[in-house]
Amino acid sequence: MTNPLRKRFRAAILIPLIIGALAVMFFRGTLRESITLSATLANDSPTPEIVADMIEQSSNPQAALLAAWNSGKIVHRQAAIRNLTRVVPIDHSLPPELDALLISAALDPDVNVRESALGVLRDRNHPALAALAAEQLHDVDQQVRLLGLHHLKSIAASVGVPTVIPLLDESDPLIVTTSLKLLEKWSGQKFGVKLSETAAFENEATGLKEYPEGSLELLFEHIDFFGDVGGDRLEGGQLFGGGV
Repeated sequence: MTNPLRKRFRAAILIPLIIGALAVMFFRGTLRESITLSATLANDSPTPEIVADMIEQSSNPQAALLAAWNSGKIVHRQAAIRNLTRVVPIDHSLPPELDALLISAALDPDVNVRESALGVLRDRNHPALAALAAEQLHDVDQQVRLLGLHHLKSIAASVGVPTVIPLLDESDPLIVTTSLKLLEKWSGQKFGVKLSETAAFENEATGLKEYPEGSLELLFEHIDFFGDVGGDRLEGGQLFGGGV
């Protein structure tokens, strides 16, 4: 074989091999990432760290986070919401799809997801925080209602006061006292009312909910916060949603 032919022959063999090697090197990372994503999403019970690593190491962390969330699996969804701030720092606006995810997470059946989502909403000073925190107050789970009250701390009194006042009619002493603490914060006054003096109880004879004698008067003596937040001062009957 002549020298020119030999060179052409070598080139015909080597060029495809070089192109193939370069292609493997170029796509190897993408292939590895695709395998990691598929394996993690298929895993029903990975550790939170595995899901977090999948999101963080992805070439498109936002897409990976959405994929974890949309998997519908508990660990994946918890990891997605907990890593949201890493993917999109607080000083950056959330893309519409991630903003919708965050709002949805605040109403998720999993309490851990709700708690994380409300924390992100608070840190971002999100305008939906007040409404979503208030929504927790309708849950039958005491811990969820307390979670809602906790995140109402940063809400303006003009919004928080009318949201919290109905909870003074709760039968749960912890909910009542937590609500009173919030009203004290907003009003700047100390009510000086013991929990045992404000908790409603059921009258065994009538089956009706009643308050200990003098408890309403104790509250009315101290609740004058509407002078600070604007609007008319509520009468005793209005305060508890009915006549006294």
